[in-house]
Amino acid sequence: DNHFAYTTAIDKTVRVWDLGTMTQLALLNGHLDYIYALALTRDGRTLATASADRTVSGALRACA
Repeated sequence: DNHFAYTTAIDKTVRVWDLGTMTQLALLNGHLDYIYALALTRDGRTLATASADRTVSGALRACA
């Protein structure tokens, strides 16, 4: 069973981490300002972020 973590940073990115290997799997870009919210759907297939740039962004999870 895979376990993942999602982090946001002041650099306006989302990073996807594999907790089993402690490695970064993906770096997601696109926001123009800091990200203040991150949500994952119950099935774990879609990630949504909200940013101070007044946008909401979504991405399908490729590491299921």
